[in-house]
Amino acid sequence: PLLYAAFKGHTTQAAITHDHLYREQMGKAFADSTFLVAMKHEGLPLRRRLPIYWGVVLFGGPQYKRHGRKAP
Repeated sequence: PLLYAAFKGHTTQAAITHDHLYREQMGKAFADSTFLVAMKHEGLPLRRRLPIYWGVVLFGGPQYKRHGRKAP
């Protein structure tokens, strides 16, 4: 969150996609790698993409688990 806040607004669509994949429990690794590719497509330079990407890889686990679906 703090790391992402530093780059807020530079990768809006990628972040929305990433958050959606977390909510839908599509797999953390898949969501994180999709986020990296989406940031590239948004034109974010590698020097900015990588810190954000590693931030979600290393610290996104609790967020991913928090969005887990409940069994019906």
